[in-house]
Amino acid sequence: MAKKTRRDASRRQRPADETSSRLQPVPVNPLEAGDEPVSATPWRPTAWTWIAVAVVVAATCLRFWDLGGKSLWFDEALSIADSRSFQSGFGSGFHPPVFYYLLHAWLPFAESSDALVRLIAAVPGSLTVALVYVAGWRLFNERAGVLSAAVLALASLHVEYSQEVRMYALTALFVTVATVVLAELLRRWPLASTGAKWGLAVAYTAAAYLAIATHYLAVLPIAGQALALVICWRETREIVIRLAALQIPAVIGLATAVFALGYGRRIGVATDFLVNMGGVNQTIFSEPAARILAFPRDFFFQVLPGPSLKWLVIAWYRIPAVIGFDIVAAGAVYALSRASTSTRPNRWIVLLSALLPLPVLILMVGAEQLRFYISCAPMIALLVGAGLEAMPIKWLTALGLIIVLVPSSLASWWYFDPGMDKQPWRRVGTLVSEQCRDGDTILVNESHQTIAFKRYFIAKEGVDLEPYPEVGGVRITVDNMNKWFLPLVRTSRRVWFVRMAATASTSDPQGLGLSWLKENMKLQSRIKEPGYNGDVEVYLFER
Repeated sequence: MAKKTRRDASRRQRPADETSSRLQPVPVNPLEAGDEPVSATPWRPTAWTWIAVAVVVAATCLRFWDLGGKSLWFDEALSIADSRSFQSGFGSGFHPPVFYYLLHAWLPFAESSDALVRLIAAVPGSLTVALVYVAGWRLFNERAGVLSAAVLALASLHVEYSQEVRMYALTALFVTVATVVLAELLRRWPLASTGAKWGLAVAYTAAAYLAIATHYLAVLPIAGQALALVICWRETREIVIRLAALQIPAVIGLATAVFALGYGRRIGVATDFLVNMGGVNQTIFSEPAARILAFPRDFFFQVLPGPSLKWLVIAWYRIPAVIGFDIVAAGAVYALSRASTSTRPNRWIVLLSALLPLPVLILMVGAEQLRFYISCAPMIALLVGAGLEAMPIKWLTALGLIIVLVPSSLASWWYFDPGMDKQPWRRVGTLVSEQCRDGDTILVNESHQTIAFKRYFIAKEGVDLEPYPEVGGVRITVDNMNKWFLPLVRTSRRVWFVRMAATASTSDPQGLGLSWLKENMKLQSRIKEPGYNGDVEVYLFER
C-alpha cells in the first residue's frame, strides 16, 4: 500500500516537472531563464552581436535615406490633416487613434518638412528591425535573431512604409514589442517570481492592445500568438490563464479610454464599414469564390514574398526571385517545425503569427493591397531567419540567405528610383504655383487630393482653389453641374484642371467637367506628371 502511495505521488509530480523542462530555454548566453546569472561570468558580446549592430545600423540608414525626397501622397497628407484636430475627421473617421495622437503631438515640430514629419514612421521602422533581432534571440538563439533582422532590414515593403506618414510602421513595431515580451515571458516563466510573471503578462497585454489600437488588422498576428499558446496548453497553461484574466481589466480600460477621448463615434463608423463590407475605396470579403480560386497564386506569388520583394513588380527577374523566396520559406517552415534547439511554444508562436493572418487577409482585402500585411512582415522575417538558422546543413542556410537577401536588396533599390514618386504632388503644386495668376480657378478632382496639392501649392491673391464636392462618392453629375461646377468656371478667365487618371472615373464618372471645359474653353496646355500610384494630369484652359 505504501509503495502504491509513493508511485501515485510521483505521478502527480511528473506533469509539473515536464512543464518546467519544456519551457526551459536552450542557453544562448550566460543568462538562463531566471533573473539571476547561472555563473559569475559576465555576458560579453559575441561576433553575432556585432553583426546584429551592423545590420540594425544599415537598416536605419536605409529607412532614413532620402526621407524627404518623394512627395507626400494623398494618404500621407490625409493623415496630417486628420491629426490636426481631435474633432472632425480625426483618424480618417474610422482608423484607431494611437498613431493619430502621436502624429498630433509631433506635427508642431515637424509639419513644415516632409523628412521631419516622416520620422514618425522611420524611427519605428528602424526600431522594429532591432527588436526582431531581440525576438529571434530570445525565442531561439542569437544567430536566428541576426538572420531575422537581416531579412527585415532589406524587406522593400517595410522600407517603403518606414518612409510614409501612415500607421503601418508603428503597428509593426508594437506587434514586434509584444513578440519580444512574450518571448521573455516564456523564457523566464519557470524561475521567475510571481511579481515578474504578472509584470511580463501585463506588458504583453499592453503591447498587443497598443498594436490593435494603431491598426485593427494587428489583431491577426496577435491572434496567431494566442492560438499558439492554446495549442501548447500543457506547457503554457499558467501563462494562458494569467493572460486570459488580464483581458477583463484590459477591455474595461480600453472602453473607458475610447469614450473618455470621444472616440466612440468613430468606433461606430468602423462598425458600419465592416457591416457594409467596405467603403468607397476599399471592400472586404468581396468576391469570395474568386479569391478562394486565386488563393494559391496570391499566397505564393504575392503575399508570402510580398514584404521582401514587392518592388520587383517591374523587374524581368521577379518570377525566379519569387519562386526562390517561396522555396526558401517552405524549407524554413519545415526546418523550424522540426528544430530541437527551441521549445515547442516558441516554434508555434512564430509559425502561426507569421502564416495564420495571410489567408485571412487574402480573403478579406485581397492580395493587391500589401500595406495591410505590414504587421506580418516582422513575423515572416522571424520565420525565414529562424528557419534558415535551424537548417541542419549550414551551406543551405548560406544559400537560402543569398536567395532571399539579394532580390530584397534589388527590390529596395527599385523603391529608391529618384525619378518616380508615388504621386507627384510636389512637382504639380510647384508647376501650378509658378504659372497661375490673378483670376485663375484651380479645380482638383478629389477633395483628399486637394490636401496633398495644397501642401506644395503657394497660394496667391485672386487665385481660387476648389476641390470637387463629395456627394455620396460621386463628384460631378448632371444634377450638380448647374449647382456647383458651372457657377464656378463660367466667369473664370483661366481654369486649371488637375486630376489623377487612376481616380478620374470615380470623381467624374461621365467626364462631364472635363468635357464642358473642352467644349467651352480653349485648351492651352496639358502636362502629365508620372507617379507609380497614379499619373497626375494638369490641364490649362483659357477663354
